[in-house]
Amino acid sequence: GPIQRSPVPKLFIMGERDEFTAPQTLKRALVGMNGAMNKTLIVENVGHFELEQSNWDEYVGKAAVEWLTRVLDEKAMAE
Repeated sequence: GPIQRSPVPKLFIMGERDEFTAPQTLKRALVGMNGAMNKTLIVENVGHFELEQSNWDEYVGKAAVEWLTRVLDEKAMAE
């Protein structure tokens, strides 16, 4: 699909106990994806809907900002 073909960096965050997709399924999907900066963050002992709760906002936000900072730093160094 379009996400797999896109060359842009991608960050996937999911709970280890996600009720919709197993972490192994996501990891297998990443193998064939375009893009050099694809990353998966699996949050231990958390389900899909738990991770959407506001008590995870800071954790997810911090992880996303740290990842994006690395992506932007690498892009700046390459230019």
